Amino acid sequence: MIRSEELTSNSVYDSFAPHYGFDVNVNKSSRLKYELVLKYLKPNGCVLDVGCANGIYMRPLAGSCRHITGIDINDAMLDIARVTLAEDGVANANVKKCSATDLDFPDASFDLVYSFSTLLLVPDIERALEEICRVLRPGGIAVMDFSGRWNLSHVYWGMYFRRHGHFGQHAFSYRKGITLLESLGLRVIECHALGFLDQWRYIPGLHWCKWMDRVLHASLQRDLDYRISNLSLFFPFANRWYLTCRKAS
Repeated sequence: MIRSEELTSNSVYDSFAPHYGFDVNVNKSSRLKYELVLKYLKPNGCVLDVGCANGIYMRPLAGSCRHITGIDINDAMLDIARVTLAEDGVANANVKKCSATDLDFPDASFDLVYSFSTLLLVPDIERALEEICRVLRPGGIAVMDFSGRWNLSHVYWGMYFRRHGHFGQHAFSYRKGITLLESLGLRVIECHALGFLDQWRYIPGLHWCKWMDRVLHASLQRDLDYRISNLSLFFPFANRWYLTCRKAS
């Protein structure tokens, strides 16, 4: 069942859908998401993408697993995903309309579950995490991102989504996020941070300094923001943490 408060994000994603793109190499964040999932995929594994959007990650990952399922609540994104997966001849993937807080799958159905840029917008994030843990097999892997509480991006995007009728977005301190995951039996085995230096984007008067992007993100291999964000001094103030977790056996 999809609750009405969840659907308030659809007005934003309806406008995003035609231009969302499929390039997992467009920036460090997109490439990092792809690499983290790929690292833990197994050829015989069953995979779930929670908040699959247009299938951006399903398409390149499908060839490395037995089957991949994507769920989302946005019809426009799902329609694009179905078309592009069919056009690409991806036979071991399917998508369905489903809420992250009410996953329509039996317990322990998946070897790996991943969710990007989704959990922060689910009104009942704790319920969504419980559902991810439920459908994940013991010893299985969950890869997800959390938004950092002590970063200007949280203020900006919270206001943005509230203007569009949504509740805003969830954000955590790093310690609170880890505590929440551990309470569900998910142990963090890998974590990467991004976005500490990118806070210039959210300072009035500096958003036009596009040259900053070229300095901070010279290439996927030479990303200054990634290096600085993962230093212990700046790590707690990241925009986003990308977490790989293992479910207790």
